[in-house]
Amino acid sequence: MEELTGTGFRRSVKTTVPRSEREAVPETRSVDDGETPADPRPDVLVVEDDEDELRIIDRAIRRHGMESRFKIVRSGEDALSYLRPSAGSEERGEAPRPKVVLLDLKLGGIGGQEVLRRVRADDRLCTLPIVVVSSSRDENVVSDCYRLGANSFVPKQPGLEYPGDRVVEIARYWLELNRTVPAP
Repeated sequence: MEELTGTGFRRSVKTTVPRSEREAVPETRSVDDGETPADPRPDVLVVEDDEDELRIIDRAIRRHGMESRFKIVRSGEDALSYLRPSAGSEERGEAPRPKVVLLDLKLGGIGGQEVLRRVRADDRLCTLPIVVVSSSRDENVVSDCYRLGANSFVPKQPGLEYPGDRVVEIARYWLELNRTVPAP
């Protein structure tokens, strides 16, 4: 809101919106029931197998009205299957290509570092942004992830009031601020 000062210049006046009203209006448009999104493919792929973490992430995504923007898979195998188009799907334009992958390292089966290695080795996926979100504090692990091609390494922060909001913040950066390389 703007108002005139005594000298005739316009100045912005901040208005305070109660917290309950701010949370009621999602900052990112979600898709309502029965509505078809312009691009039905999610923008963010989350690879996480811990049920507690998944509940926290799911609550944050819903709280921010971003359900249509996220796809969650529970294993490295599922992530690779989702990212690699099946035979013939690429020609039909069905190959899922999220704008960013949020990858946990400690997964059953194919671990996060191996997922990272395989994605970077695939010519169709090598430019896909991958953010490692891990509880590891080991500098060697961080170093290895960057060496394998991670775009970012974000430590999980237990004890935050809304820990899932960190995932939403990371996603918003990659969706709204960062400019990515188009798919090859």
